[in-house]
Amino acid sequence: MYRNLHVPTTWRLLAEIYEDLDVQRVPFATKLAFFLGIFAGSAYVSNSNLKLEFPASTRTPPLALAELWHKQRVFLLTKPPVPPSTQALVALMTLAHLCTQIEGFSGSFEVLAMTALQIARTMRIHRLDSYHFREERKKNGADMVDIELKRRVWWHIAASDWLLSNVGGPHEGTYMLHPSQIETFHPSNAEDCDIPTGITHITEDSYSKPLSTPTTITYFLWRLQIATPSRKVTDLLTPTFCTSPDIDNSDEMYSNILLLDQKYQQLLKSLPPFFQLTNRMNPKEYSALIKDKPYLEPQRYLINFVLHTNLARLHRRFLIRGSTQPKFAYSRMQCIQSTETVLEVRNLVIGNKGIGSFTYFLLAHFFMAAVILAMDVCFNPNEIRVEKRKQDVLRACRVLEEELGAKMEPNESGGEDSNGRVMLKAFQKAVLNLRALLKRMNRTEKMQQPETTTDFMEARREVSPNDPFAKGTFTKAGRQMRSAQDIATNTQNYSSQPGNYASTNQSAPEEEMPLLHPPYDEPQPPTVFAVDNMWEEFFTVGSDFNSTDWDTFLIDLDEQMAGMGSET
Repeated sequence: MYRNLHVPTTWRLLAEIYEDLDVQRVPFATKLAFFLGIFAGSAYVSNSNLKLEFPASTRTPPLALAELWHKQRVFLLTKPPVPPSTQALVALMTLAHLCTQIEGFSGSFEVLAMTALQIARTMRIHRLDSYHFREERKKNGADMVDIELKRRVWWHIAASDWLLSNVGGPHEGTYMLHPSQIETFHPSNAEDCDIPTGITHITEDSYSKPLSTPTTITYFLWRLQIATPSRKVTDLLTPTFCTSPDIDNSDEMYSNILLLDQKYQQLLKSLPPFFQLTNRMNPKEYSALIKDKPYLEPQRYLINFVLHTNLARLHRRFLIRGSTQPKFAYSRMQCIQSTETVLEVRNLVIGNKGIGSFTYFLLAHFFMAAVILAMDVCFNPNEIRVEKRKQDVLRACRVLEEELGAKMEPNESGGEDSNGRVMLKAFQKAVLNLRALLKRMNRTEKMQQPETTTDFMEARREVSPNDPFAKGTFTKAGRQMRSAQDIATNTQNYSSQPGNYASTNQSAPEEEMPLLHPPYDEPQPPTVFAVDNMWEEFFTVGSDFNSTDWDTFLIDLDEQMAGMGSET
């Protein structure tokens, strides 16, 4: 996807590692970490079609291996820190990127990203294409593979910095790298094999292709194009837009929203035909292209996913206002359209079992898209498409639940949880907090409830001191939140399912009842969401929210999503 590697060089380095092993020579830490990152990322996003072969004595599943290699790689790169080099930079940035996918914004990501940036500055990569260095290369020649790799790493750092400035959480509304302070060209749109090796006087002008020509680096360059309006969102919108959206409602602010919308719309229209979601290429030509360059298909999905996630986020503040105020009607329309596109793209990836479908960012944005669509259903319950939208929300969260369940490795050793399990717990915590918020705001609720989210979570923690999410049961305090009729119905429905949760929990005390609610249309694993009941509460209680309530709710949910995977 991100093409920080130069594949011919990578194959050569891999051969060198095996040569070292053949003569019982310990490989350098940087080189070993470099490959552990490749293996960890590949195993982590693997789908059911990728079969990893191991000796019969090794029965470690791919996810557990990915997390083991990931931890070993962090150790190799940081204890002690590796010396500055292009290879170390590539290893650090791919590792930092992988951290965000399997841990969220944890401390590891912050340390690795800042270490990579510091090394890049030490190597003066932000001045790589200044007049002085270009003249020096003209005179003495240069290793263009090394030059291109440095450009890729630098602009991966910059693009990630800008994209994160437009994501909820600690990075929102701020970035570190300003374009006017950078003297580094974008990487060339060229296949790795077309970049000359060794010291040469050949420049990128001879092998770089226009962005309309698909190569293995084209997605990387379009990702950088998307990062630019994300940075401009941070530049144009006031800090209160993120933290106190009900304060700044000026005409100037909304004019900036529409200006930013135009930039995203222009970017969507400028995508080359092979990246357009509604494909404008001849079907036969497109099929032939995908057969030759299969990586373009998931990249096409992902680039549209990111663009429409940003568009939905830009307009979501005006989703509710757009239902009652004509001035904001366009924002409501665009927000819904982009949200539906996010869900559609995600389902296309799921349906094709696309590699890379399970990552932290995709799951978090997917869940947020479902919430936004549910918000509009709450506020406009009489619209003609409301039932379809409800089903879209339910279907989206069932897919999300299935993905999380499939990636959760059991903690059989009793030691530290796997990252997959940590992420599952984080999503469950977010949903539990959402349920608690809905109950608190339901002024017609007649049964006893905890007054705060913390009280609700404490009631849940009483179930098991070691793993409060594994058995999925309520204590007496938690059970008081549900009526006797609900409990009887849910228990009867659930116990009638073959292979259901109740059948595996016969030893539970009588006063404890299953956490999960009635079964779905098809059997589902007892993992993370009480899907149907939670959204029933959402659709019921959400209709009482006003625009300020929704603003507050979305800010809180952003913080929940940003904290996923982090134990701090």
